[in-house]
Amino acid sequence: MKTVLPYLIALVFVVADFGLHMSKHSDSMLNERNHVISNAFLTSQINYHKELPPFARRPLTTWLIESAAKTFSIRLGVAFIWVNFTLVFCSGILLFFLSQKLSISYDGNIGSKVSPPEGENCSYWFSIGNMVIYFVGFSILFAFFTPLFSYDEPLQYTLIFASFLALSHRKWVLNVICFTLALVARETTVILVPALVFFFIDTSRKSIFPISPEFRKKLAFILLPVVLYVLFLVFYLWKMNLWHGTSTEMTDRISCFASNFNDQKSAMESLSSLFLVLGLPLYFLVATLGRKEMNPAYKKYINAFWLTFAINTPIVFLTTFARESRLFALPLFFLWPIFLQIFKREFGLLFSYRLYGPCFMKWQNAVGLLVFGFINYLIAFKAYDSDYTQGPTPYYNWYFFLLLMIITVHFILNGFLERHPENKDQWY
Repeated sequence: MKTVLPYLIALVFVVADFGLHMSKHSDSMLNERNHVISNAFLTSQINYHKELPPFARRPLTTWLIESAAKTFSIRLGVAFIWVNFTLVFCSGILLFFLSQKLSISYDGNIGSKVSPPEGENCSYWFSIGNMVIYFVGFSILFAFFTPLFSYDEPLQYTLIFASFLALSHRKWVLNVICFTLALVARETTVILVPALVFFFIDTSRKSIFPISPEFRKKLAFILLPVVLYVLFLVFYLWKMNLWHGTSTEMTDRISCFASNFNDQKSAMESLSSLFLVLGLPLYFLVATLGRKEMNPAYKKYINAFWLTFAINTPIVFLTTFARESRLFALPLFFLWPIFLQIFKREFGLLFSYRLYGPCFMKWQNAVGLLVFGFINYLIAFKAYDSDYTQGPTPYYNWYFFLLLMIITVHFILNGFLERHPENKDQWY
């Protein structure tokens, strides 16, 4: 049963997510608020990605969709759904196996041969939990909603997880193949490279110089996909005559920053997009700062997250439309595989039901919860006023509110436990 369970859970979440996208109350690419698949709109999106230079240089997803449509004699819209939801399923399964396989040793290196410390191994249930957290994340749960408009991301995510899994097995050639394809699927994959290089630096040494042969070999395998992608890109742009369109696109991207912060509404929408994807992990990371019980093995993953966050976030705000929340998700590739391991205490606190009684029986905490709950409501349903939150079912607002309430409850419980350590025996 344990062998089949991850596949069943992934299938349930993917089917449920498809149902959410197909609801007549959902503003998604798939149905445009109808009960039927919007083949005309999805076909227009496929053609759009074939013709515009910024998207035309990412041919893999379009090729998969058109190949599926031709092979199985189905409409392009149906092929779009089958291909992308299958890839979402595959990415979740690969994350499960990566979470199980990932060797978290005290040197913190991906692919390390050192066994994890006793009691710190990635358990089966932690891996299941990490996969569930991935599926309920904003950028996955609402992947094909307006204005996220995911297209290449499911393939990109699948290939990135495949490359990380290959690294964890020390399959260097397979890693090069998968990571190169991930770059072709979507060039933003390159933002992960600095953090991957960081993983293989021996922090026990005072200096990386002289560079060891082992580090030089690993560095070559990390950077080779970038070289191969550049060669592909030059050839593809020349072959498809996309040079002029690409240079024009780079100039136009500079105007995105002004669009993201044009007025109070657009600024709130842009910052909210960041929060919806990264708000909870950022809060948990801040909550764990200085905590002695944090396994030193996790520090490289956390540092890799921060490094990728520092690179990716300014790029999104400066050169893209920040309302497309999925663009903020790249740093999470270093947290998703070990999310529950890093934040085990935070989730344990949230599910410490026996602690809720003593905590909220104190009037200060109960009043604080009510006051902050009301403030959270105002932020999520009033201040967060986007053109894409309108409609009979404001999914984004409810998701925003839920995140704020999780943070609020955790903050109150954590404060209560610090002030009243005698209640630690009530901790789940």
